[in-house]
Amino acid sequence: MEAKYRARFESRFLRGDGCWLWLAGCFSDGYGCFWDGEGNRRAHRVSYELYVGAIPDDLELDHLCRVTICVNPRHLEPVTSKINSLRGIGFAAVNARKTHCSKGHPYGGDNLGPDTGRRRCRACGREQTRAYRAKHAGDDAMREHSNTVACAYRAANPERFRGYYEKRRTKQEQING
Repeated sequence: MEAKYRARFESRFLRGDGCWLWLAGCFSDGYGCFWDGEGNRRAHRVSYELYVGAIPDDLELDHLCRVTICVNPRHLEPVTSKINSLRGIGFAAVNARKTHCSKGHPYGGDNLGPDTGRRRCRACGREQTRAYRAKHAGDDAMREHSNTVACAYRAANPERFRGYYEKRRTKQEQING
């Protein structure tokens, strides 16, 4: 059965010096599709298993040549999902390869902001803060007026803010001990 299976598989790709191009059907994502008697399988995975051996459970195959229809086992490397993603051309991979922000500041050392799941350039953050403060420099009087109006409204309508003041007082007591 192994020889017949291998012959059937080998009849469906074009062997060359570089990539072995899959000529049979493909999945919608561009990877070769091979019927193994039980179900459709990805052709590059079948190729690796036939010519190299089993693929470790916690790894996936990375096409080193970046050609999805290639079934040459020398062009396939078992890697973790993270490494496979970072070698690709998706958003995560492109952004991970960046060494400088869009303004040219380096991503590294003291120039990286707090870890919030994405890299932030502190130099750009400081520039944005300076620009915002310069633009809104005259707003202090307006802010003071708004605060005065709000305080007057709360004083005139204490029943609407009873829960607010209780929560605030409790919080202050917890802080002060």
